[in-house]
Amino acid sequence: MVSTTLGALVLAEPALMALGAVKLPASVSYRIGKAMRAVKVETAYWEEQRGAVVRELGEEAGDEVRVPQ
Repeated sequence: MVSTTLGALVLAEPALMALGAVKLPASVSYRIGKAMRAVKVETAYWEEQRGAVVRELGEEAGDEVRVPQ
């Protein structure tokens, strides 16, 4: 088991997804796939809460929600 923080997972998620799109040996792809699923599960709640805060504090502009600065 690897010890990390939620912030590190959120930052690493795009890179991990890009790595998952690369053709690699089966054993490596399997491990990356497992890591991708685990990271997705851990960051899903964070993304949900982030979206709720943006909608709460933001102003709707068509299909977008903008947060005043």
